[in-house]
Amino acid sequence: MDTTLLGPVETTIVLGVVANGIVEGLVKPLFERFKWDKMWLMYVSWAVAALLVIAAQANVFMGIFPGPWGHWIGVIVSSLAAGRGANFMHDVVKLLKPGRILLE
Repeated sequence: MDTTLLGPVETTIVLGVVANGIVEGLVKPLFERFKWDKMWLMYVSWAVAALLVIAAQANVFMGIFPGPWGHWIGVIVSSLAAGRGANFMHDVVKLLKPGRILLE
């Protein structure tokens, strides 16, 4: 996916919102109709977000994980963050704000 219009953080947020919309609009009604345990919706959300983020290869944590597997570790962690929903992504954006010192 060409992420020149959106950076990796923005791409991950957008994909998280899309995944949330898919789960809320398509999957949650199935859970309600068949009276399935809604605890599992969190895992479905993570899976949908993971598919979208991995397909887009959006890596919020670019440069944080070194080594040959660093990119894929970042993409997987980004997909987990996207699957957690909008509140979690807001916290990640606030954490990665330019000029913020993570470790002192």
